[in-house]
Amino acid sequence: MIENAVASIGRLLPDIRGLNKRWLALQYLEGNPVVRSMPELQRVKDRLQAVCRELEGDLQKEEGPAPLKQVIYKKRQQFIDEIIAEAVKIKDPAKRTMTETIDRIVTNKYAGVPIFIAAMYLMFCITFDWVGAPLSDLLDRFISGPLTDWIQAGLRQVHAAPFIEDIVINGIIAGVGGVLVFVPQIFVLFFFISFIEDSGYMARIAMVMDRFMESVGLNGKAIIPLIIGFGCNVPGVMAARTIEQPKERLLTVLLTPLMSCSARLRSTVCSLRPFLKNIRRSSSCLSIFWA
Repeated sequence: MIENAVASIGRLLPDIRGLNKRWLALQYLEGNPVVRSMPELQRVKDRLQAVCRELEGDLQKEEGPAPLKQVIYKKRQQFIDEIIAEAVKIKDPAKRTMTETIDRIVTNKYAGVPIFIAAMYLMFCITFDWVGAPLSDLLDRFISGPLTDWIQAGLRQVHAAPFIEDIVINGIIAGVGGVLVFVPQIFVLFFFISFIEDSGYMARIAMVMDRFMESVGLNGKAIIPLIIGFGCNVPGVMAARTIEQPKERLLTVLLTPLMSCSARLRSTVCSLRPFLKNIRRSSSCLSIFWA
């Protein structure tokens, strides 16, 4: 019925450059004031309105008392729904994927922050206490024990001067070894940071922490450089480039070096130990908060 009216109006319409007759006919039926006031249509205005009145009468008998514009809208919507039904397969909304279920939990308004704190605590415990510290101790014992003994025996075998032996053993081996013992902890920490970032949880952390970070003049994205800063401040500062606002980016860059990376952690704790004589020696994990 509507298509017949569109065809009838299309035959009455003059050729207007750049405008499709079918589109003009539909717009005229829907009562578009711009189309109805076009000078080119004034010559056939009476005949066009007669077609509209005839269509309205027929539709009222079939659809009931409804404006022509509303009826056309419903017909168009039905046509779109039919195309979607044939072309699109909609999943059952009641069935959620595992990813959607996890998202609903970790980004929950109330549970999101406790889950984030628990995840960070677990990550630092594994890094500095459960896995990283034992590996560092093993490496330290190897460097200060067998490796030092082998090199010292080799130097004595070639009759090296005492000061050369002292430079190599107490200088090079002790100095380089003092740095290498942190490699296991740094490796473990970066492993977990990479895992969190690749799993997509890092982006969700930014969303969860957005409200809290806004209280200090930052957005949720600033939490990512600060977390990376625990592994190393340099990539933490570089990660701040994802923050769009210059002021927030600058604040994040200035705050990131205040995060104690694993290489500075023990030095900081050792420096504070003389001032904390009454405090018992805590685990490496809890010593993070001393820094």
